[in-house]
Amino acid sequence: MEMKKQRNIRAQQRERHTWLAAWAVCLSLLIVTLCPTTTWGQTSSGTISGTVLDPGGAAVPGAEVVILNPATGQSRSVTTNDTGFFSAPNLVPANYEVTTSAAGFATVVEKVELKVGMEAQLNLQLKVGDVSEKVVIDEKQYANASVRCSRAKYGAAQKGRSK
Repeated sequence: MEMKKQRNIRAQQRERHTWLAAWAVCLSLLIVTLCPTTTWGQTSSGTISGTVLDPGGAAVPGAEVVILNPATGQSRSVTTNDTGFFSAPNLVPANYEVTTSAAGFATVVEKVELKVGMEAQLNLQLKVGDVSEKVVIDEKQYANASVRCSRAKYGAAQKGRSK
């Protein structure tokens, strides 16, 4: 009789452990499905955007902007819109050379270091010149005088501009 009682107790304990294990698995699955693995708003890329202007401060629509990562040789080309604005989102953090050209203007090259989550805003002013003329601007040499990094919306740089 004593042996039978012990077997019943063991059977009940196994049944409880099975139920507890089943509940633990269900709860774990529920937590995994309800909690995302990455946090919203985190990004592993950056954006280079800006405005291309002529010497008088007017927008240069249709200017070609080539963003080159010299380390990898990969580049992305964008064209300015009617207000001279361009944007290149989802760029891998790296050092870039931004080459801007338009008919009747000298080509301008600006170097930019893009970090994770950064929005580098370039306000590029082209100079009238021969198409073969090239102006190189190194951000470190000019202490970021022409590069402004911000987390502001793209249109924020246009406020107060009459042209």
